[in-house]
Amino acid sequence: MRLQGKVAIVTGAGSGIGQGIAERLGCEGAKVIVDYVGRAGGARQTERVIEQVGGAGEIVQAGITRVGDVRALVDEAWTEAWTRFGSAGKLKLNALLEKIPLGRLGKPEDVASLVTFLATGDAAYVTGSTFVVDGGLMRNYREQRGDHGRTY
Repeated sequence: MRLQGKVAIVTGAGSGIGQGIAERLGCEGAKVIVDYVGRAGGARQTERVIEQVGGAGEIVQAGITRVGDVRALVDEAWTEAWTRFGSAGKLKLNALLEKIPLGRLGKPEDVASLVTFLATGDAAYVTGSTFVVDGGLMRNYREQRGDHGRTY
């Protein structure tokens, strides 16, 4: 349990990559604030998975594009961290959805593994770094390189 004693806020945790990240962090021992927008069913499913492995989760509905919702999310996370989980961690995560050009869509675990690594002490010396989890999109995407498909 590499994340024992940490509290994570995972946005978009009701589906897709956010759900995968929340579940993985919960399995690694983090107490997870499961944020969602829209229907609560996916968030409840995420919380159940976390609790089935002995972890703890708390569901909060907040849209991260609205300042008031973000404040409420952080306030709720802080309150829950202290009252339910016994501490307040510093881990805040944002979930993003991206297609990966390896002949398949990216899977939640593709990103969740990197997020989990970065949340542990194993990444203590990592700073000022950008990790691109795109299956090679940036390296192979010609428009990004500026050659627009020309062969040299």
